[in-house]
Amino acid sequence: MQPEFLRELLKNCRMRGIHTAVETSGCVEPSVVESIKDLVDLWLYDLKLMSSELHQKMLGAPNDKVIGNLRLLKGRNVIIRIPIIPDVNDGDENIDSLGRLSSELGIREIHLLPYHKAGSEKMRKLNEIKSTFSLFEAPKDDILVNIIHRLERYGLKVQVGG
Repeated sequence: MQPEFLRELLKNCRMRGIHTAVETSGCVEPSVVESIKDLVDLWLYDLKLMSSELHQKMLGAPNDKVIGNLRLLKGRNVIIRIPIIPDVNDGDENIDSLGRLSSELGIREIHLLPYHKAGSEKMRKLNEIKSTFSLFEAPKDDILVNIIHRLERYGLKVQVGG
């Protein structure tokens, strides 16, 4: 949201030997990522859906920028964080696409963030998300185990939570 400030902050941290981490959804202009990528030690990269069509349907925008910016970080220290929402992004096709892309980019770790309803009442009151999100349930353990095993086939270290 404030790339100039972030860039200056990261530069100052780098000069002082302070480890830097950026958490992002990657939904920024590629020039922003390019301008800071050498100043970041660890990227926590939120990725929800591999299908651009489904990303558009569920989140209101295609994921071209998100995937493109992730590609800019090839070879960097990146942990992908993916919220697991049953019947939305827990399918084999989405998970295998994530595994293939991660492997291609040299990413070695993924954090699965099981969906929960902890903030749904607050969000409903604030009217910040569509009410349909309150219809989702937390993923069952067997689904998470399947996802872990699928991603491990791509050489990924998988952690639940994070």
